[in-house]
Amino acid sequence: MSTGFEVSPEKLNARCDPESLGFETTEEVVPLEGMIGQERALSALELALNMKEPGYNLFVSGPAGSGRSTALTAHIHEVAGRQPSPPDWGYVYNFQDRSQPQPVSLPCGSMKALASDMDELVDTVRQDIPR
Repeated sequence: MSTGFEVSPEKLNARCDPESLGFETTEEVVPLEGMIGQERALSALELALNMKEPGYNLFVSGPAGSGRSTALTAHIHEVAGRQPSPPDWGYVYNFQDRSQPQPVSLPCGSMKALASDMDELVDTVRQDIPR
């Protein structure tokens, strides 16, 4: 029984002349950047990533192996690179109420230095102040 969708064996594979490609090896080919043919998805992603108000979420879907995670990660890094670095946040001891640590905001990258300095201070105090 014929369905009308039969394909002859000769048409099942296509041949490509390597000379027509314009390069010797794939190392010579400049990689494509961005998501090709996904203008609407990119526009929605750009809108979501530039949303400044809290409470918004981004949902990305697509078939497994479609490259959506790779493309999303690359685009997030690109957008993040154009944004100012957010401040660091940490907690310090609250001498008035030890059950309620005090939040502290410092310029980006400073909290790690503060933690290191505090560790050094504690070590020095323990060593230099007799018991």
